[in-house]
Amino acid sequence: MDDACVGHAGWDLMRYCVSLVLAADHCARLSAVHGRVKHQAPIDQLSSQQVKTAIQGFLPSDHQTCNLRILQPGQFNRSLRKPNMSASLLKSFIKAKRRAAGGKHFYTKSTLAQSVQLEPSGLRFKSLPHTFKLITDIEYQALKVQFAPYMDDEILAIVERIHAAGFR
Repeated sequence: MDDACVGHAGWDLMRYCVSLVLAADHCARLSAVHGRVKHQAPIDQLSSQQVKTAIQGFLPSDHQTCNLRILQPGQFNRSLRKPNMSASLLKSFIKAKRRAAGGKHFYTKSTLAQSVQLEPSGLRFKSLPHTFKLITDIEYQALKVQFAPYMDDEILAIVERIHAAGFR
């Protein structure tokens, strides 16, 4: 379960950048197969150079935001106070803000908060027999060997998510 893992911020940055490349590729392929839909944004015309420019603009901006967070802790949520976005995005924005760590619904709606508990040794999966199932020692060791090269820290737990779409 990806969102129950505390990892390096760099992983999220890489995942975001890759998602830009994949989104542009996906839209170009859809356009090639189906043609442009009337009133569709011209996203299928994004060039690889435009995607590269977007990534090169995003990374320094994210770095600047992180520095601001360190140098001016009180300004951390300044961009979240008065969102400058369309009404169609505002509802999703408010929902996400409430589910974020420290938000009003974090402990009741966040998958992460509902699935793990913070202990002195770190995060641990909660005992939720209808949600998680312990895996066998053989499965655990096999998965641990596969994931260990990508982890800087100790693997604390591996469980099977019950009723997860696309998984066994």
